[in-house]
Amino acid sequence: MSAVRAPSFRIIGGRWRGRRVRFAPSSALRISGDRARESLFNILGGRLDGRSCLDLFAGAGALGLEAASRGAAPVECIERNPQSARLLRRTAETLGADSVHVHCCAAEDFLRRCGMRFDLVLMDPPFAEYAAAESWNRLLDSAAAALSGGGAAYCESDRHFDPPRGWNVLRRKKTGAVCWQLLRR
Repeated sequence: MSAVRAPSFRIIGGRWRGRRVRFAPSSALRISGDRARESLFNILGGRLDGRSCLDLFAGAGALGLEAASRGAAPVECIERNPQSARLLRRTAETLGADSVHVHCCAAEDFLRRCGMRFDLVLMDPPFAEYAAAESWNRLLDSAAAALSGGGAAYCESDRHFDPPRGWNVLRRKKTGAVCWQLLRR
């Protein structure tokens, strides 16, 4: 009988390109797929040297670790589940990702108190919790305060939504069952 392997994702590019990251199985985690991540980071130019990044619903860290692998620093990962946050912290240590900082709290709580500005804000929330456009509007209004001038916000959802007034859609695409948008204020 063979052992059951932990689920994993692959880092697409940068310093840890091809590296597999394992994480604990959970019905609450949905990993941003390879194609969506590759499309996003190609649009952003591949390298993110010196750009600051906020991964608001980090989960296993696919988006934040991909950004760090491509040179983003610092990368602040926000995950409300303590077990997932611990595993992500351990993964960052294993990779030697000194620029990755993991915070165990709710995304909107972090946004209320952070006081920092980021060049890129990554948002891949639980789809069921952000099914309504009003939920996205509240989240984007909160995230706007964390964006630096010229910064961009990446949103993953199960359907496209129209962002609130003041946001421009730079790119919108459907990859498999996931709809994603890159937005700018």
